[in-house]
This record gives sequence, C-alpha cells and structure tokens, in this order.
Amino acid sequence: MRSARWSFRCAGGVLMAVVLLVGCAGTGPVAPDPLPEPSEPPPSAEPSEPEGVAIEAPMAIVRMIEDGEYPRAQAALEARIANGARDALTRSLLDQLTADPAQVLGPVAGRHPVEPGETLSGLAQRYLGDPMLFVILARYNGIARPRALEIGRVLAVPARPASAAAVADSDADPGEPPWTGERYRREIEAALASGEIASAQELLARAQQARPGTGEWQPWLRRLSDRVEAETAQRRALATPEATDLASREAAFADLQRALALVPGLEPATSALPAVRTALVEALHREAVVHFRNQRVDPALVLWDRALALDPEFEPAQGYRQRALEIRRRLETLPEADPVPEG
Repeated sequence: MRSARWSFRCAGGVLMAVVLLVGCAGTGPVAPDPLPEPSEPPPSAEPSEPEGVAIEAPMAIVRMIEDGEYPRAQAALEARIANGARDALTRSLLDQLTADPAQVLGPVAGRHPVEPGETLSGLAQRYLGDPMLFVILARYNGIARPRALEIGRVLAVPARPASAAAVADSDADPGEPPWTGERYRREIEAALASGEIASAQELLARAQQARPGTGEWQPWLRRLSDRVEAETAQRRALATPEATDLASREAAFADLQRALALVPGLEPATSALPAVRTALVEALHREAVVHFRNQRVDPALVLWDRALALDPEFEPAQGYRQRALEIRRRLETLPEADPVPEG
C-alpha cells in the first residue's frame, strides 16, 4: 500500500478669453491619450508539462477532488510528481486517492449525521485531526463529490488512527511529523516560495480553521497572513504594467503601498514602487490637462495637487498648475454680469 502521509500545501466664453490671455492653447474638448497596444505576454515561468497533461497547482487539484473529479486529479498529481514536485500536499493527495480507505482508517467506530454548515474538511479535522484528510474520509463513505455534502447524511466515522491522523507505512519518510501548526506553516511558506499564491491563501484559511483554541499558532499565523496578503497585492499591482489609465495606475500604487506596509522591504514591490509612483504622477497630469483644456480648472487643480504631493519636483504639473491658478484668480476678479431682464 502507498504511504498515507498527509500534508499540504472626476465657464464659458469668459473663461476661454482668460485662457487665451495666459497662453493656454487648445480650448476644444480633448480625449485622453489612447492606450497602447497590449504587449505580448511574457514567456510562462511554469514548469514544462508532460504531453497531454497540465501541471496544476496543488490547490487546483484539491478543487478537482472537491468536485468529484478523482481520475483527473490523480492524473494531475502524478504529472506533478513526474515533473519533479516533492511537496507534501501532492504526495498526501495522491496517497489518499490511491490507498484503500478501509485499510487506512480501519473499522467504523461511530456514526455522524451531517448538520447544516458542516463540511467534510471540518469533519476530517474533528475526527481525524487534519482537514486535508477529507479525501480519504469521502472515499471511506463512498462520497462521489465531497463539495456536495448532503445535510442529514449519516457518515461512518473511523477509529482515530494511533499516530495522530495518519497511518504511516514502511515507506513513510522518517521523522514525518503529524499534522501540526508546524506542518501548516511549512506548506504555506513552500507555496509562497513557489509563487502559488492561491494555494497559500487556501492553506492559510484551513490553518486558521484548524488552529487550537490556546492561540499558540497566532504569531506565525499573523505573520504568514500578512505575507500572503502582501504577495497577493504585489502580484495584482504588477500584473498589467502596460495599462496607462488613471484608475489602473492608482490601483497599482495603492496595492504596492499596502504590500510594503504589511511586509517592509518586500521584493519586487520595493524596487517597483518608484516607477509605479512616477507612472501614477504622469497619469494624474494627463488627466488634469484634459480637464484644463476643456475649461474645468478646479478638477484639474485637484489632480495636479495630488501629482505634486507624490512628486513635488514634477515640472509639467508645476507649470500647468500655476497657469490654472492664474486663470482662477482672474475669474474671481471679474465683475458679475447683470441679469437679463425678463419679458
């Protein structure tokens, strides 16, 4: 039997005249600069794939299993291993899909009627000490689609194996620890190191669900939670570098700021931040010029103020802002027009 090692991984004519007095060119409506053509996507950094089989991330395979796609999941796991994957979650999932559930978990020791809100992973945590053992628990009960657990279904509950939640065969890795906070921590860090952010997010959620009530896991859970959020924000910020619209630039800058607030010194966020800030300043200036040429002085000033708050030395914004302030000052000194008599 294969080893059952379970582990994871936005005024009129007077304004126009004043604009001409101060040297502003172009008073007709102006559209923002067109977006450039999208660049070719970079070469994939994913590992090579065996012919006909995609190399899936572990948590993508977990979702296959939850949807009852057992053969597809097994093929994806075997492809990962053939491609050199050595993470414990891959090995654990494959073991659970190929081992004999009755031999692994032993005889039925009790029954559990499923209540509203319960999941197989939660029940695996309760009865087997590890939420990732939902795969073997589903097969033990003949459940074809783990995600669709019916309320009221009576599950067979096995005797809890003596060695925590797993049965180790003779080919088990020596010293492989039982499912503990340390193993959750290790798998989340491995997922982050390999760039599998979605996997790290899901593993973190499972660890938060499974942590003991004593709070002994809180320090590393907080640290890794911050790291996962920072990595997610960093990836989102750097995903579309060719986008030049203001909203995209604002979002990217905010994401990098968030990432660095959570994990100071995070790379490549630290190195990318100056260029992303400059891109945002330029986008704010372009949008302000559009407002200015369409005789909307106040919105333009707001945008230039924001640009200069980010980069006080940005000369194009400095010059345009002075011209806009002069226009507003002259408008404020103009006498109000007499009302047109009625009739």
